[in-house]
Amino acid sequence: MKKGISLSLRRISIVLISLFLVYSCSKDDDVIQEDSFDGSYSTIEQLIGSSVLDSLVDLGLVINPGAMPPNIEGKYHLSPTILEESSVPGDIIGTPFNDAELKFSKQDNINLTIVFDAEEALGHEHTGSGGFISGVEDDFSLFLISESSMDGYIGETVFVISARRLEDGLTDFQLAFFMVDNGGNPNSIPNGTGRIFVDGDDFVEKI
Repeated sequence: MKKGISLSLRRISIVLISLFLVYSCSKDDDVIQEDSFDGSYSTIEQLIGSSVLDSLVDLGLVINPGAMPPNIEGKYHLSPTILEESSVPGDIIGTPFNDAELKFSKQDNINLTIVFDAEEALGHEHTGSGGFISGVEDDFSLFLISESSMDGYIGETVFVISARRLEDGLTDFQLAFFMVDNGGNPNSIPNGTGRIFVDGDDFVEKI
């Protein structure tokens, strides 16, 4: 992954097992790089890496660059969660996954930062993850990077959420996950593979 983007990520816990098949994750607050994120396509590429970005776009992920994203703060209900695209061997497109509640808070449109939390229907939680947001008018993309640890395995994953804001929810919603490095964990999805999930009725309700 390319460096040169200023990251300020809280320590987080990601255990959205059924969606991502990843594991407990943490990223320290004190990761400081030289440049700043400005929402442009080039700084998105610097943030998550050109190969990761290209792979996700090839899977069908929509990227919404820009320095004026809409305010998306609030809680949303993702249901039904459907696997839209995947490069993971054995995955079946159209497979349903657990419903989830998503929360966006502390959005800062000067620094283009935001905090993301999620909880699955089965109780798995993703708590307090700091990320970057880009977009313009009602379209946005949110980017999260995680360094992961479980049973001695250290890995690196990328999450991207893209959607269009409506008055009462989100449409054109995509949630993408890409495994950069699983650290050799045999229970993880392979390196260089990813998944894109959508809402089956194309409406993520604001609750």
